[in-house]
Amino acid sequence: QTSFDLVRNLGALGLVAGAQARDFTEVLFYAFALLMPTVIPAFAVLLPGSTSPFVKFIPTYPLALAIFDASNGAPFSVLLPNMLWVGGWVFVLLTIGIVVVTRRVRQL
Repeated sequence: QTSFDLVRNLGALGLVAGAQARDFTEVLFYAFALLMPTVIPAFAVLLPGSTSPFVKFIPTYPLALAIFDASNGAPFSVLLPNMLWVGGWVFVLLTIGIVVVTRRVRQL
């Protein structure tokens, strides 16, 4: 479940990157610009300390936290809120991706 949420999350960002670009170089630029911030929460979870408040608003933070908690043997009741947040982010990002792709296709 967790890996599928990650793929859906990154796929939605890939839709936005692909729809905004006009050539392959722009696809790479947009993909890099949109996907690199999603790595920040993984480092925040892996390197414990005081996590900055803005990191908690990045869509992959609950996913990284759920993976960390699951690897430490947390029960499903602890993982469920994080997975619901991830599901919500996936829905929002996928909706944005579909809207952007639909607008782009209509322009063609």
